[in-house]
Amino acid sequence: MQGGFLRSGDVSLERVGQLEKFSSLLRSRTDSGESDNLRFSTEPEEDDNQCCICYACDADAQFEPCSHRSCFNCINRHLLNCQRCFFCNATVMRVLRSDWKT
Repeated sequence: MQGGFLRSGDVSLERVGQLEKFSSLLRSRTDSGESDNLRFSTEPEEDDNQCCICYACDADAQFEPCSHRSCFNCINRHLLNCQRCFFCNATVMRVLRSDWKT
C-alpha cells in the first residue's frame, strides 16, 4: 500500500491501517455468525419529520415537483443561490409549507 500516493507518516496511511483492521473485524464477525445477532428496526424513528439538512427544525417544506422535504429555512436559504433540489437536482418550481396558518 505504501507504493502510490501514501507515504510513511501520512495521515491517509494511518487511516488505511485503521480501515483494514475494521474490515478484518467485520469479516471475522460475519464468518463466525455474530452478525446474525444484529437487529435492525423497521419502525420509523421519532425524528422522521426532522430536517435532514440542519437537524434542528421540522421538515415543514415540500418541494414541487419532486416532493422532497426540508425545513422552510433551509430551502429558503438554498433557493437564494440555486433553484435545484438538494437531493435529486430537479428544478424547484414551488415550495409548499405545511405549517401555514390560514
